[in-house]
Amino acid sequence: MNQKHLLRFIKKSYRVDKERVVYNAKGKQMTLKQVFEKLKLHPYDLTVDSLDVHAGRQTFQRFDKFNAKYNPVGASELRDLYLKSENALDGEYFATIIKLPCSSVAKTLTLTCWKDFVLEKAT
Repeated sequence: MNQKHLLRFIKKSYRVDKERVVYNAKGKQMTLKQVFEKLKLHPYDLTVDSLDVHAGRQTFQRFDKFNAKYNPVGASELRDLYLKSENALDGEYFATIIKLPCSSVAKTLTLTCWKDFVLEKAT
């Protein structure tokens, strides 16, 4: 998974689930739309750079730097929602994000196999 996968999923989840209750803040349930309003963000304004979750060499040498990079846009609410398995959704979003790159690799392998098959039959 990379930043692009995360960004794409955040935008898709907002488009599909913005009225879904996804977060518990001190006993108060919040919809996805309310979470973004609380953060004063709109998912469609996010970019790969604004997510700021890329890791460099220095990231893994200091825990505080690692922790900062683990929060998309510096918001722990988004980390809890998208990058953790113990949350109001029981990790549903995290599991989906993990599956995205795996499914694209599977499609690529399938296409490669079909290409090899077609080339063998053509010769």
